[in-house]
Amino acid sequence: MTIIKKMLYLSCAVAILALSFGGCSKPEEIVEEGVLSEEEINNRYEEMLNSTEEAAELPEGYNPIVDSFTTVDFQLTDLNNEAAFNLPENSFATITSESTNFRFFDYSIEEQVFDGMFKTAKGLTLTNTVAEFVSAYKAENANIICLAAGEYAAFEEAKLPEFSRISFAFSSDDGLAFSAVSGEELKAVLAVRDPKIQAGDGIDSEAIAAMINTHQTVAIVDVVPDGNGTMSEITISRFDKVTSDVNEITVDPF
Repeated sequence: MTIIKKMLYLSCAVAILALSFGGCSKPEEIVEEGVLSEEEINNRYEEMLNSTEEAAELPEGYNPIVDSFTTVDFQLTDLNNEAAFNLPENSFATITSESTNFRFFDYSIEEQVFDGMFKTAKGLTLTNTVAEFVSAYKAENANIICLAAGEYAAFEEAKLPEFSRISFAFSSDDGLAFSAVSGEELKAVLAVRDPKIQAGDGIDSEAIAAMINTHQTVAIVDVVPDGNGTMSEITISRFDKVTSDVNEITVDPF
């Protein structure tokens, strides 16, 4: 909360109370009540602040300044905020302007297609720029791997039009708290994932276990730039050490 916002809250509090006194009390009663003390103003401010935080309905402990990726970021929502789904273990979803496709890395399970473009948990869509996307996830250049002419390369914003895909990842050892994956580690994961996906084979549990190494969960975010600074495709992938036998997705209406 900035100082300016806090001052605005306090101003509103004083104004509301002043109007309340003016409408319900006699002039002499206003003089008797006097102005709000510093303690009363601070108490009023704390009430407003708590009310605002509760209304946001953010997960407990969520801090957008510190948390670049959380389990919440596995959720995708349609643009009308009428339906949403969370990526279960070992699955991925691809957002395009026409549809949003979901499937497991076990390709024996049928793909599901939803009409229309969905948005990420951070509210990002294909209308956002690549720079905005990278910034929202607080991805550092050293942790971003780009695909250019079939080769993996380091990220340089000046060479953005040359990249056919931009990827960054996050890992978790408990499936809850995530940290950024280094560019070298991500490159090794992509070297296993990409050929299997391109061949249409899917990825079996043994390959996934080798890819994520000692981690419990690895999340990969891929964006495909369109040459104009925005994106033509967004993919969020989730790789896990198998803990349950999940074979379907649930779409929840709001």
